[in-house]
Amino acid sequence: MNKQELIEFLTSEEIPFIVQGDTIEVRGHLDLRALPVTALPDNLRVTQSLLLCGTQVERLPTNLTVGLHLSLSSTPVQALPEDIQVSGDVYVDGTGIKEYPEGLNIGGEIFGVAEPDPLAPFYPEGLNSSSHEPTS
Repeated sequence: MNKQELIEFLTSEEIPFIVQGDTIEVRGHLDLRALPVTALPDNLRVTQSLLLCGTQVERLPTNLTVGLHLSLSSTPVQALPEDIQVSGDVYVDGTGIKEYPEGLNIGGEIFGVAEPDPLAPFYPEGLNSSSHEPTS
């Protein structure tokens, strides 16, 4: 979804927004769950939550700002960009996100990223760290 397509969508759904230069600011929630969306324009600001669950968005736009929560559940997103700003929680279950950049600007928590096992380096080779039994 390019900038013009997003503007047309917001207008048709009567979602309040403003355009300031290269930035689109959505004034409220932006719910794109399960819509055929594959991309979002750069410099997007959403004053409340951005819901992308079940979309085919593969990469988040640069300079993305979300005023509340960001839900990426069940999307092909592989990474969170370093310049993202989210005031609330980020949900990444069902994505390819395994880790996130240091210094990430998230006001809440990130849900769905498996925490690395701090004892993993101490397990003997061939031992499953979750069950502490040999793997087959």
